[in-house]
Amino acid sequence: MGWLTLRRNQALEGGATRPSPLTLGRYDENMKEDSLSKPAIFISYRWSDTRWFAVLLTISIKQRLPSLDVFLDVASIEPGLDFEAVLATTLDRAQVLLALIGRDWLTAQDQAGRRRLDLETDWVRVEITRALERSIRVIPVLVDDAEMPRPEFLPSPLSRLSTRQKYSVTFEQNETGIDSILGILAKTCKVPLTTAA
Repeated sequence: MGWLTLRRNQALEGGATRPSPLTLGRYDENMKEDSLSKPAIFISYRWSDTRWFAVLLTISIKQRLPSLDVFLDVASIEPGLDFEAVLATTLDRAQVLLALIGRDWLTAQDQAGRRRLDLETDWVRVEITRALERSIRVIPVLVDDAEMPRPEFLPSPLSRLSTRQKYSVTFEQNETGIDSILGILAKTCKVPLTTAA
């Protein structure tokens, strides 16, 4: 069993428990200057359908692309900081946003039964919209046989997402998929890719 497979199983067994900030690293108001100078990778995902892949991808980037600074929502933010301000700051310096899209990404609803993407306060919508507006490279990553959302099913601010070249990864081939994504990031950000342990 490969280490990614083991990590994947651990992520799935963790249920709704978010990953440890000690494992993934956190954003705080006193971040070291060298961290802020690193090219930033922003991972946008829905906790309900792609959390396992988001965790694996974050750990893999940190281990094999140490020259990059990877951001994974609240797992990377110190308690008490302004969540919206941190997201904005990180997105504005990001070179790449990885939009993880699972099978429920498009249709996910809030407790009131409203589709989340139709809400201007939906964080996934906010993150991707901001990245598109700032001409940040947005890579849709389709997870577990998810389909690329068609523009007519997306809110207007996200319509351009449908024209971005996608990358697909399955549960069974997650290790190969992560390796390919790491290669894309290394090439895009012009940083070295270390060998897997």
